[in-house]
Amino acid sequence: MVSGKMTISLIIPFRNDFGNVSRLAACLKSQTLSADEYIFIDDASDFPLEEYHLNGLSNLKIFRNERRLGPASSRNSGSTRLKASADIYRL
Repeated sequence: MVSGKMTISLIIPFRNDFGNVSRLAACLKSQTLSADEYIFIDDASDFPLEEYHLNGLSNLKIFRNERRLGPASSRNSGSTRLKASADIYRL
């Protein structure tokens, strides 16, 4: 049995989809239970993600791939930056 507080981190990879990223951030912000951290991985979008797209979401980290890696590799790169002790992925 693991002791201590469980932390929840969400890793969100995306590419050139700022409208959906903005809507997702608004939805996450309105939840009654929030994650300990939100990690957005920009998979080399044509233009970098700006924080205003994320509607004031707190506990936020944004990372940008220099070249396109695809969703799986982007998610994996995000998992190396977690403060949580375990990864859970929805497939």
